[in-house]
Amino acid sequence: MGGDTTKGPLTITLQVHGYVEPDMAVKRSGAKVGDDIYVTGLLGDAAAAVPIVTGELQVSSERFDYFYERFWRPQPRLIAGMALKRVVHAMMDISDGLAQDIQHILKASGVGANIDAQHLPISAQLSQWRPDAAVALALTGGDDYELCFTAAKEQAAEIALITQTLRLPCTKVGEIVEEGLVIQHYDGEITGWQHF
Repeated sequence: MGGDTTKGPLTITLQVHGYVEPDMAVKRSGAKVGDDIYVTGLLGDAAAAVPIVTGELQVSSERFDYFYERFWRPQPRLIAGMALKRVVHAMMDISDGLAQDIQHILKASGVGANIDAQHLPISAQLSQWRPDAAVALALTGGDDYELCFTAAKEQAAEIALITQTLRLPCTKVGEIVEEGLVIQHYDGEITGWQHF
């Protein structure tokens, strides 16, 4: 149900237990060929914040405030997840970077994906501050805790209605295909956060 698989001089682990009615849980294993791939919110800000929150990089107070919030106070998409569960095929949160986390869905579902890096939702703040690294951070950075999900093309209007009602940005970034992972308009590394 969760990870928190990491190492370091101090590790504090919490567990939350609950229950889900039979057949009501959305798993990673439900993606189908032809599904659209979506992500909620914005990607890359939390990863960009790391050198700021660790003190390695000094920035303006305005920039510090924005990225500090994005790193330390991510907004869990619990309500969105519950609202979307009836229209999506597969879903998970993005904790280790989209490029890495989408591969968990692909492996569990036995499918592939085509993602267009030009469609990644990146904040104006990140685009202006780190234009050369924004796409790589959005794909591989992690710690955004946004949702990545797949759904049939016929659900596009319903997904738009749900996310607009919640005032939650939601972006189609690709499509589920039979096999492989292709990220168009990007030629960098696609490895996300490595726990060990």
